Formats: sequence, C-alpha cells, structure tokens
Amino acid sequence: ALNTAQMIVNDEGRLLTVLPVIAIAHGLAGDKNTARKILIDVLEKARKSDNEPGKEALLREVAKGQAQIGDFETALETARENGRDFTLPQVLGVIGLVQVQDGKIEAARATFAVALEKALQIGKSYDRSWALQIIAEAQAQTYTQEFLHLALNTVSHID
Repeated sequence: ALNTAQMIVNDEGRLLTVLPVIAIAHGLAGDKNTARKILIDVLEKARKSDNEPGKEALLREVAKGQAQIGDFETALETARENGRDFTLPQVLGVIGLVQVQDGKIEAARATFAVALEKALQIGKSYDRSWALQIIAEAQAQTYTQEFLHLALNTVSHID
C-alpha cells in the first residue's frame, strides 16, 4: 500500500496526509507493525517540516492514528508534542472510542470524561468547539446508548 500511495501521490504533502489513513487500515487489518512503521515515517517527516500548520495537522493525524491502532501512550505523547490545546482532547476521544470497541467500558467512561474536561478548558471558542465535535463524533461512533447520550451532552457545550 505504501508503494502504491507513493506512486499515486507525487506531492509530499498529499502523501503525508494519506499515509496515516493507510496506517490505520493496516492496524485494523491486524498488521500493527506496518501501521507503526508508516506512522513513524510520517512523524519523522512532520518533525522536519517548516510548514507549521501542516506540521501541526500531521502530528494530530499521526496521534489519532496511533490511538486507533491501540498505541495510547505514544498517541498521547504525539498529541502533547503537537502543542495545540485542541489536539489532546481529540486524541482522548479516539482513545475512548477504541476502548469501547475493545470492551473496556469503564476505561472509556474515564477517558471521555477527561477529554471533555480538557476540551472545556480551551480558551478559544472555535478550537474548543472543534475538540468537542471530535469527541462527540467518537462517542457517537460507539453506537451504544450510553455513549450516544454522552455525545448529546458533549455537543451541548458547543458555542
């Protein structure tokens, strides 16, 4: 998949944007080693980038990818490296979703609670609303009544 993506996408920015999606697919298909390798490659390239908005976006997508393949601690480290206050709550939302999918309901409750708490601490309304949106989407994607109810509560905080 990596070679195909490189042949299809000549622009490095586009390539780096699609690679986290491919990595997540590898992880969900059971090939976490390839997923990690792709995410590490994107992370290394993002760190070298002079384009701050692009770098921030890549770090956020890598962190969410790491969370989706179950590398929670690494995902949180990458989210903190990003430095944007909306990234950590977004990544926590993805972690909560994965925890529900893995049947770790108590852990997911706690993770979603921390995600909401962190999101509500964000000063800028736009950034806070964006973090809340991502958390609510993750809660909704659990397809469970409990977390659907939480999703409605989360969106009630959007300005």
